[in-house]
Amino acid sequence: MVLPNTLRGEDKTTPSAVQRFATGMNPMNWKMPDFGSIFPSQEEKERVAEKKDSFFSEVSATASKSWAKTKEVFSPSRYNPTKFFSASHRSKGPQTTRKEPGFWSSLFTSEPEPQEITNVNDFLRQSRPRP
Repeated sequence: MVLPNTLRGEDKTTPSAVQRFATGMNPMNWKMPDFGSIFPSQEEKERVAEKKDSFFSEVSATASKSWAKTKEVFSPSRYNPTKFFSASHRSKGPQTTRKEPGFWSSLFTSEPEPQEITNVNDFLRQSRPRP
């Protein structure tokens, strides 16, 4: 028995557009996508250098610094009424003021030797450290 040319197993006909569409819609023919091309490989992860701070961390750091400065400016301790008047108005005793050197004179003079502290009053007369 001889088979016609159209029924031979060796010959393949090109599928029509409808057959290709139906084959693509069949879930049995679906394949999982290759995510290897999307995600970086381990070698690429090792190659990438440490990145700097993100934009949001820079913005939050700037905002926190600004808030700290704002709190410092509006601090009620800065507006203590006793600081508005000079020492002569506050004290009735002899006035002992230490004159600090200006910018240029402090540049060209040597550091003064620290005074020896012998009692509590000497300690309290020291200038306060500046922040």
